[in-house]
Amino acid sequence: MINYANILEKKPAIAMVSLIMFGASVLSPQVANATSESISSATTKISMEARGEKLANRFFELLKQQNARGLSAFLSKSFQIQRADNTFAHKAEYISSEPKVVDYSLSGFDVTSAKNVIVVRYKAQTTETPNGNPLTSEKKPRMSVFVKNPKTGKWQLTGHSNFDVYVGTGETPT
Repeated sequence: MINYANILEKKPAIAMVSLIMFGASVLSPQVANATSESISSATTKISMEARGEKLANRFFELLKQQNARGLSAFLSKSFQIQRADNTFAHKAEYISSEPKVVDYSLSGFDVTSAKNVIVVRYKAQTTETPNGNPLTSEKKPRMSVFVKNPKTGKWQLTGHSNFDVYVGTGETPT
């Protein structure tokens, strides 16, 4: 039988190390879980931010490629766009208007998410050709809302807001 009182009196350092080791073995699962949850949460946040940025770029790339079929698949059935000049469109109307983006640059991303929704706020500088006239905008705010389709598991654009009006032309970019 181990005489713990004797160990404490004669070898306090060993007793202290034993106590620390015991405490660490008891607490380590909780600490490990808390740490893994924190890492998982941070990883999820980073991955959602990256996913939101990727989705916004995908939208503009589909416009640039004039890929009506890809755009139709990427836009949800409930898609709406709201423009700075107070015009708006639903999915069919938007696709049939054949938006023409020649070039684009996106920056300043702010991404929030909850479950199957990602909201992306960013700035876009675009070169577009409304009515055949190439126009380049300054960097102006945009907001896109993406939802994960429960049937396919794919992300789709459900809402887009454009806060850019080409000054002096009355034209609003896509």
